[in-house]
Amino acid sequence: MKLIIENRQTKTKLLILFLATFLFSLQSCAQKNVSKTQQTKKENLKAVDYSKGSNIIEFPEKLTGDEKAIFNHKYFQDLTSNETRHLDPFKVKEEFEKLGITKEQRARFVAAYTFFKTRYFGHKKSCEQWEYFKDLAPKSDN
Repeated sequence: MKLIIENRQTKTKLLILFLATFLFSLQSCAQKNVSKTQQTKKENLKAVDYSKGSNIIEFPEKLTGDEKAIFNHKYFQDLTSNETRHLDPFKVKEEFEKLGITKEQRARFVAAYTFFKTRYFGHKKSCEQWEYFKDLAPKSDN
């Protein structure tokens, strides 16, 4: 009887070890592969035109002051929405200083940073979403 119980425990331990190894290998294999949808998504983001209006910033040409400077800044224009969201705050501060927005002018800096992290990020995200859906537009019956 004792031998049967020890055999069951050994079999159970081996089964658990085998399943854990199998699941771990599946997980590590899945993490290495990049799906085709992720690759095409990254390629599509390169073609997005952020200079046009969106649901967030309808008329970019009507922006004034710091908002216009941030909107037209070359470094920020080249970023995607995801890169904008995860941008290091010290890099944002550095780029703002190039535009003449310093931390000494606290109210101005806070207003510019708020615009960048909310409306500008939302604008980029909106432009990317419109780019994804542009192929769904109905075709004319000419």
